[in-house]
Amino acid sequence: MSKLIVNNIETFVAHGGQSFDPRRPVVLLVHGAGMDHSVWALQSRALAAQGWSVLAVDLPGHGLSAGQAMPSIEALADWLADLIVAAGLKKAVVAGHSMGALAALELAARHPSQVAALALVGAAASMPVHPDLIAAAGEELPAAIAMITAWGFSGDAALGGNPAPGMWFTGGGKRLLERSRPGVLQSDLSARRRLPRSPARL
Repeated sequence: MSKLIVNNIETFVAHGGQSFDPRRPVVLLVHGAGMDHSVWALQSRALAAQGWSVLAVDLPGHGLSAGQAMPSIEALADWLADLIVAAGLKKAVVAGHSMGALAALELAARHPSQVAALALVGAAASMPVHPDLIAAAGEELPAAIAMITAWGFSGDAALGGNPAPGMWFTGGGKRLLERSRPGVLQSDLSARRRLPRSPARL
């Protein structure tokens, strides 16, 4: 893991257990709402072992990074463009999950020269967030986390069955969201809800 300063924000990135080398192909991994770089732990290591330089980022206000959560997907996309520059790069392959996928799409729309390719996980042209969930994320975080994990995982995931010992998807998802700082999940969900969704822009 290393530290970058992006727009005066101390930003932490993980490299999948390998030294970062900007001469190799680079992949920027962007996590979803209320999460951090750890959601990409296995992918980071696999990609690094295959010769990629990995930037699995903790977005501002998330994980080990300083600052506040970005107020909009557009602001997050512009910040990611600045992260690419701060890492000494001209472009990167960008992979995003959920909110991170929206940010990756917006990054490609706003700064196309910096995106070599996109990989989108858990993405859709429209990702509405119900106002009750946004309210719960601010007032009743355990209830919001229960809703997100109930909707985000299948019923089978609650019963175990993962071939890797110790990997329980539902429990792991809950613990990850519980680590988020006060107000971050609500801010992330609100930013996702406000994103304009023009088919032409997509």
